[in-house]
Amino acid sequence: MRQSEDVDICRILFYLGLFVWFLPDRFEAYAYVPEQLYLPPLVPRWLGFPAPTMPWILVARGVWLGSLLLSSAGLLTRLSTWTAFLLGLYLLSLDWCFGNTAHTRHLVVLCLGIMAFTRCSQHYSLDALLFRPAERTDESWSLRLCQLCWCLMFFNAGLSKLRNGGLDLLSGSNFQYILLVTQEWYARDLSSISGELRQAVLSHRALATFLSVGGLVAELAAPLAMVVSGRWRALIVGSNAVLQIGAYLLFYIVEFRKMSPTYFFWVP
Repeated sequence: MRQSEDVDICRILFYLGLFVWFLPDRFEAYAYVPEQLYLPPLVPRWLGFPAPTMPWILVARGVWLGSLLLSSAGLLTRLSTWTAFLLGLYLLSLDWCFGNTAHTRHLVVLCLGIMAFTRCSQHYSLDALLFRPAERTDESWSLRLCQLCWCLMFFNAGLSKLRNGGLDLLSGSNFQYILLVTQEWYARDLSSISGELRQAVLSHRALATFLSVGGLVAELAAPLAMVVSGRWRALIVGSNAVLQIGAYLLFYIVEFRKMSPTYFFWVP
């Protein structure tokens, strides 16, 4: 029964985290892109998602954010989680529909889909308070499936780097070169810590090598989190969290924070 309660706790944290991170997003900007450039990939095209127009995108955004709050509170959970999934699939796939690739959103969409199939409001929810389910079931499979998707995302990222970059990718000089390129590209620091850390990495080849090797090892080791527990699991999950924080400070990759609510599935 404890695992079933964990599902409810993860539901509260996951949907609330998504609401906080995506509240500032202005999806209506897509309505200003010419409709001729709207080329949805397979799933959005198969589902018949329309090209974004201003009235439609504003309504979709408002309903989606509302469904995230309702899902977190556990009110009309079945309806709200499915709404969060379907509208999330549409809104979060708009980048792909206009030719961009968003590294951070596919995991969020997968977890939204998994939670939509899950009875995740049996304990800590307004539905449980108002309707009192007669029979509770163990839905811990959903947590394991979300964890598996998380592991595969990181492992695939590491494997792709190794396959395309080879062992040269692990050199400190390569890491420093990528750092210089991104510095010239963005030409800004997100914080004073970001600037100081960047200068330290550029000044010490050994530190750059350590970060390059350590990041790749953390990604390739991600699937081990499924079979270990305790401190080893915390080490693997935590090292990938540190990897993403480092990507934020060094390479200006701010979008990774929007997938941070998926870490809540490791809370138990």
